[in-house]
Amino acid sequence: MWAARFKCKKAILPINYLGLPLGARPCALSFWKDIIRRCETRLASWKKKFLNKGNRLVLIKSVLSSIPIYYMSIIKMPIGVAHAMEKLQWNFFWGDGLEKRKFHSVDWASIWKSKRGGGALVWGAS
Repeated sequence: MWAARFKCKKAILPINYLGLPLGARPCALSFWKDIIRRCETRLASWKKKFLNKGNRLVLIKSVLSSIPIYYMSIIKMPIGVAHAMEKLQWNFFWGDGLEKRKFHSVDWASIWKSKRGGGALVWGAS
């Protein structure tokens, strides 16, 4: 009755409101699949082979890291989802599409530190 009076839509939970699924379980992986898919889509649009490591790092830190921040401002991200997001970023930064074992000159943890905090200066990054 109230929905008809105020001309509102009726829906059953879970629904999306401002991009967040309301009524869903935030600890479930299915809750976060949309964010992971959005990051994968964004990565697919970037031409990794034309970017040097510095440019890749800038894209990861500025764009990919900001996609889940809106969700995380309201809901705590499960550790498994955080590992999946980090794996996407790692594969974009280090991966070359070939399935071979490589050695890296800089470890992943020092890449994420700020330069003032002793983080790695990656080629081409400033």
